[in-house]
Amino acid sequence: MLSDYIDRNICQFLEFRFPIGCENYTDFSAEKVVQNHKGAVEFPDDLDKYLKKEIEKKAILGPFHVNPFSRDIVISPLNSVPKKGSQERRIILDLSVRGGGAINGYIDKDSYLGNEVHLKYPNVDALVELIKKHGRNCFIFKRDLSRAYRQIFIDLHDVHLVGYKWNDHLYFDRVLSMGLRSAAHICQRVTNAVAFMFRQMGFDIVNYLDDFAGVESVDRADKAYIELKRLLDSCGLEESFHKSVSPSTRMEFLGIICDTSKLFVTNS
Repeated sequence: MLSDYIDRNICQFLEFRFPIGCENYTDFSAEKVVQNHKGAVEFPDDLDKYLKKEIEKKAILGPFHVNPFSRDIVISPLNSVPKKGSQERRIILDLSVRGGGAINGYIDKDSYLGNEVHLKYPNVDALVELIKKHGRNCFIFKRDLSRAYRQIFIDLHDVHLVGYKWNDHLYFDRVLSMGLRSAAHICQRVTNAVAFMFRQMGFDIVNYLDDFAGVESVDRADKAYIELKRLLDSCGLEESFHKSVSPSTRMEFLGIICDTSKLFVTNS
């Protein structure tokens, strides 16, 4: 389904994993003492829960007492911030701080593996245009990826660059780190490919990072909603079911309420 897709490298990356785009890194910090931020240190239970879950998901390597690789490693500090509308905290790897690895400083935000980044993130206006296309009282629906970046695996040759330390043990991300400069670009490329395949099936959709919003006529909306789930399943992408919104005339997308019966949008 991607034979005519403009992003010719996406299939290779999906099969062999995504390089993080870090170039010419030399400031290895294996011997440096890296202090985790207060957002991690003051919420140890959240960090323990997170590490347990990520190990179960095979998203991280560890725990290790010593460097498990035959090359130098980079250790960066952990942090956490509150999740919107949740009691949980979002765990972040600070890849920019001085004194840590500062990996992000070696990732060009305007290019990826020598190619210019021309990625454009859609907004609610794109959804509004689809609503105009299908007309008043058309149905809108939404599906959302679970753990977003955390189910997109990185190149094995880059794993040593995204290490961290907790309770005197070393861990390394196997997937995109929350806090990695190239993570949003890579995630958007993945969901762009999914959106392309969905359009090839004859449906209309807008994707913003891990969010998918579809617009269809009343008689096609249920089928489109089901087919999007099947497509995500076939791609091996895990969905956040509690965030899904089945077809209706009213839905929130990117913080904006869209109502197709009244043809208006407003802040949620």
